[in-house]
Amino acid sequence: GRDKGAAGREASRVVKCRGLPYSATEDDIKDFFEGCKVSKDGVYVVVNHAGRASGEAFVKFSSTEDATKALKKDRENLKSRYVEVFASDEAAMEDARGGGGAGGGGPPPPSDAAAQG
Repeated sequence: GRDKGAAGREASRVVKCRGLPYSATEDDIKDFFEGCKVSKDGVYVVVNHAGRASGEAFVKFSSTEDATKALKKDRENLKSRYVEVFASDEAAMEDARGGGGAGGGGPPPPSDAAAQG
């Protein structure tokens, strides 16, 4: 099954980026993480209810090592913006994609709301 091991979140292959330029494409994001192997179709740019880029994206890497390396890019610049990189997980990425047939946007999960401050 989907055994996460004792480390739980530590061993995730997914990171979340915040503060991306709205013009950033999947290729821009892959370039930003140069040296870290991004999974095929591993970049998901989060859009708001109007279908516009929100400045956030999830990126899934080929290995946990690549994801760990990617976290070191925290606060590096992409174009003119500095990008924050957080550890995330596949469940959060699926939620953002609207996986699990959750129709429409509900309130954001409390963990994210707390991080906004």
